[in-house]
Amino acid sequence: MNWEWLIIEEESALLRNFKFINIFMDVTNLKRSFRNRRLLTMIVKRCIPYSQSSTFVYLYSHLFVRYNDYFYLYLRLTIIGIFVNYAMPTSEWIFTLLILFATGFQVIPLQHEIKESVLLHPISKAQMNDSFLKFVLVILYAQFFILYFAQFIHISTAEIYYLVIGSLFVYLFVYFFVSKRVNVSGSAFKE
Repeated sequence: MNWEWLIIEEESALLRNFKFINIFMDVTNLKRSFRNRRLLTMIVKRCIPYSQSSTFVYLYSHLFVRYNDYFYLYLRLTIIGIFVNYAMPTSEWIFTLLILFATGFQVIPLQHEIKESVLLHPISKAQMNDSFLKFVLVILYAQFFILYFAQFIHISTAEIYYLVIGSLFVYLFVYFFVSKRVNVSGSAFKE
């Protein structure tokens, strides 16, 4: 038997399974990759003010835009949400909340992707955690408004209470669920 060929085939089959699973959730066994997205980077530079208080919001935003795993996960879940909202217009707001939950939950590990040399900035741990919460809040609100307007275009009579429920869900999710799981690791923090 050609054992090397069998091992290569088994590894490629496992990789295909991981890539399929990665469509819906983060798979840690896949090789991480970056991509320089100039247009999105330029938008991030213009939208985030240049100040010490927004240093880590800027860093998390750049990391999110350039990191293929998180960016494509966000993009895939948004597109899946648009298609499901279009296909099942009767329960679109429940599915929108599920998409927001899945996105927010999958983005939480991004806080640990910053290298330790960056953590030497003279910024307190609480301010770093607040920056991450602000970043998650912004991307979830952006995703919610994309899904809401896609629903609004399809139905053209989307009620305002869906907007209120979704906005309240995003706020409560970030400040009561994600905030308990945010702990930017490192020993070089000012307390």
